[in-house]
Amino acid sequence: MSPLIRRFLPFLMLGLLAFIAYQITQTKPPAFKGSSATEPRLVVETQLLKEAPFTVMVESFGVVQARTNSALYGLISGQVQSVSPRYESGAFFQKGDVLLTIDPADYAVAVQVAKGDLVNAQLALAEEEARYEQAQRDWQKQSKRIKATDYALRYPQLRAAKSNIETAKAQLTLAELNLARTKVRAPYDGRILETFVNVGTVIGPNVQLAKIYSSDAIEVRLPIANKALRFINLPEQSKVDEQKYPQVAIENKLTEPVQIWQGQVVRTEAAIDAASQQLYVVARIENPFQSEKDKTRRPLKIGQFVRANISGQQLKNVLSVPNSALYQGSYVYIVKDEKLQRQSVDVLWRDQNTSIIKSGLKSGQQLVTTLLGQITSGTRVSVQNKMPAEREVAP
Repeated sequence: MSPLIRRFLPFLMLGLLAFIAYQITQTKPPAFKGSSATEPRLVVETQLLKEAPFTVMVESFGVVQARTNSALYGLISGQVQSVSPRYESGAFFQKGDVLLTIDPADYAVAVQVAKGDLVNAQLALAEEEARYEQAQRDWQKQSKRIKATDYALRYPQLRAAKSNIETAKAQLTLAELNLARTKVRAPYDGRILETFVNVGTVIGPNVQLAKIYSSDAIEVRLPIANKALRFINLPEQSKVDEQKYPQVAIENKLTEPVQIWQGQVVRTEAAIDAASQQLYVVARIENPFQSEKDKTRRPLKIGQFVRANISGQQLKNVLSVPNSALYQGSYVYIVKDEKLQRQSVDVLWRDQNTSIIKSGLKSGQQLVTTLLGQITSGTRVSVQNKMPAEREVAP
């Protein structure tokens, strides 16, 4: 590079930079003032509160048991000669069915002996009546100045002969009854729970033959929480003819899908249970094993654990909210003037899904149904949609 260029190179560079700076300042885009950013809002869903009737459903649980349980005993001694196919665990039977037979030979002989004793007693009575009549005739021939004794007139002998007839008849009746008892019959319609003897077993009056229970109805003993007592019309003996017993829906979870058996509360226990400090009611299901009309229904099993829903009172003109909208059981959020407002409430009743509000809310308010955390009152919100109020819960 020549000395002349090196001398003027700094001035050339300075001039070039000045030219570029000038061009930049002359060609910058025009400045403009933009609008302020939109304030962010929380998006929530709401439900419009509206008063409506609500039927209280009280939840409970219990174990299925038979209405009538019995221990079947033989009333005589002997050897079991035969058993019926109905004399098996789980088998059904009807009243009067012969479940097993005891060897009747000895009892048949006893009947014949009793019949012979009755014939002899009848013969003795006939002979005594003849003697009595003869004694009366003989006395008529005697001097009436002598008083005859009852023994001489054969009054006691005649009474004894008549008494022997009654005794012989009673002995025959007992012998025939024992013969009939050699066939052990079912005392009612029911089902065998467990058997204890079989063919060849020698039994006596104190030997238990089977455990049985009636099939006309089953019962479930249900505890009622103290807070729910005022919402149920409990059956009391003094009001049997005055009130309608509550209906009960019992779940059978041994099936898929779960089947519901409809029953009814039939009585209230006389005292509070000492262990749980709760009152128990008894629900009954009539004819639980008669499923001829519906072959798909599966009967409840004795000893089965079940859950039950008892129909309680119908509350009129109340506000109901989903439990998911209730926080710590004491407050909810509502929307007022596009702002969240925390509202304290008193709960009258609560089940698994719904809470009935006693005070703190009014019809027409917008209840926030979106699950929120700890949100400060006054937070501006945007309502995405308005859900209608919940409908009445059917009894």
